[in-house]
Amino acid sequence: FIRVLGELKIPIMTLHVTRSGAVLTQPEWNRFMSVLHDLKPVADKAGVTISVENGGTTDEQIADAIKLGCKTTFDPAHYFLDMRAIGKSVEESNAMTFNAFKRVCKDVAVLHLSQPSENMDAHMNSFDPKGAVTCNDAILRHIRDHDGVQFITLETAPDPAAIEHIHKILNS
Repeated sequence: FIRVLGELKIPIMTLHVTRSGAVLTQPEWNRFMSVLHDLKPVADKAGVTISVENGGTTDEQIADAIKLGCKTTFDPAHYFLDMRAIGKSVEESNAMTFNAFKRVCKDVAVLHLSQPSENMDAHMNSFDPKGAVTCNDAILRHIRDHDGVQFITLETAPDPAAIEHIHKILNS
């Protein structure tokens, strides 16, 4: 599959580790890292970047993947829900999500934008006023100001207003 991606000139392959709120045990993470060790040379030869998506991962686990030479696909909704799963408030979870993004920004290959409820990955429009993530704008401004992230994926139905909102922030 990785070789086919390379032939098609698709530059990034995102790998999910688990799901939000379901953090791997250390032995499970070690097995995942073993798989990454095997895939990385194949991806390098094919010209494909492996990007490990947060969600059910610790900051240390994402750092391990980055040290191996992978990138990360940062999903604010996933990070937010992971923080909620460990008992953080909505406000704390938003602050922690933004701070986590700032720490890994230079290693983010793809940003996923969607909107969860306080406790569920609802994949609502990124700027749905009923959503719980309030740090998306700050993340986009950080990308604009620090030449970060090449790809942004909207994990929702297409919404011209959301696309315009993102465009306005990135180009202001």
